[in-house]
Amino acid sequence: MSRPLIDPPPHKREPHKALRRGPLKALEEEVQNVPKKKRVSVRWTNEEHMRFLEGLLALGKGEWGRIARDYVITKNTTQVTSHAQKHFLHQSSKNAGKQRKGSSIFDLHPPPLAKADEQCLWPSA
Repeated sequence: MSRPLIDPPPHKREPHKALRRGPLKALEEEVQNVPKKKRVSVRWTNEEHMRFLEGLLALGKGEWGRIARDYVITKNTTQVTSHAQKHFLHQSSKNAGKQRKGSSIFDLHPPPLAKADEQCLWPSA
């Protein structure tokens, strides 16, 4: 059977498979097929981790917003909170005697503070 010389008019064409199920379903499928943007994970530097530990020693647990604002200014509150979670998980697994394959940023410890009034080891930005 030969093809027609011209395409049939739009109203006689077969609708797209998804459109046969309804316009909303077609739109849902189209939205679901859009590739999601990957978030780029940026590792914490040793300096950022040391500042985190310094803030943790000075302010205590739960002060993640203040630690982010006053100590680890390169990270936001959510990032500091997540880092704290990982830090405490690492500490608890280390105390439970679990062996790790390699070293971790969480193995770093801050130097002791020289004086009580010298809260910050680094100049503020």
